[in-house]
Amino acid sequence: MSDKRFKSLDDLCSLLVDERNLACRDRDELKRFLSRTNYYRFSGYAREFQIDPRYGDDRFIGGASFEEIREIAEIDSKMRVLLLEQLSVVEIAMRAILAHEYGRDYGERAFYLDTDFYKDGSDAAKDKPLEIVGGILSDLGRDKGPMVSRYVDKSVVGDTLASRCNRYAEVPIWVAVEAISFGRVTNFVSYVKDTEPAKRATSFFGIQWAPFAEVLHSLCVLRNLCAHHRQLWNRRMSIQCPVQKKLRPRNVKFDAASPYAQLLMLNSYRKRIDGDTGLAARIDSLINENALYAEGFLLPNPK
Repeated sequence: MSDKRFKSLDDLCSLLVDERNLACRDRDELKRFLSRTNYYRFSGYAREFQIDPRYGDDRFIGGASFEEIREIAEIDSKMRVLLLEQLSVVEIAMRAILAHEYGRDYGERAFYLDTDFYKDGSDAAKDKPLEIVGGILSDLGRDKGPMVSRYVDKSVVGDTLASRCNRYAEVPIWVAVEAISFGRVTNFVSYVKDTEPAKRATSFFGIQWAPFAEVLHSLCVLRNLCAHHRQLWNRRMSIQCPVQKKLRPRNVKFDAASPYAQLLMLNSYRKRIDGDTGLAARIDSLINENALYAEGFLLPNPK
């Protein structure tokens, strides 16, 4: 059994430097860094500098230094901040235009709480309509602010799906879209039967419809990773983002499973929404600030 006993910051520094041969110019700075970063967050980056962590050889490759690993982690942190800024513009715009177009066709009642509004999933997700409606109801129920509560029929009691739907039957889509998670929005787009309003929404911004649902889903995954401060460098994305051929830069080699694929579509959507390319340029500059970071972001090969 591996040793999982509690280790002090001094113990962790000793483990890294004395036992695993991590080069470190300033052990006190390593200790301060671990105190505000968490050893296991640091170790996610550090394992890429170890000999064979998958099979238990956690010794560092000769020359690997704390300072080098810290720089990668700090660039990744800056990347998450920039991506969240870019993602927020796209997310807010998508929420707004989808609500507008579906509200135009279906009016002010909560049509989105009708399970017949959605198509079934795969064999493993046949109850997808129930899952989507249940998730939306949960999000609405957690929102206690006046934006939603003014539309809630508090005279309806009970916890059955039908009673909950009746309780929120007067919440318009343009209100609900501000209370539900982005994941619910992407599920809505992926499983809604009537896609014509969604197609009008993408057309409004000049976005191609064909990969839209898949792209939105992948951007939601990226958003959640960034919001929860998860490592992006050397990560192969569990949900890949389809990138249109015309948007793939000729002079950049990247893995389809890398976050760079999401980034290309994210930057494209932002440009379509408000014409801004400044943030995309800042992100590109950050990627290329460090050659090792660029390699791990574009061509992830985690140990």
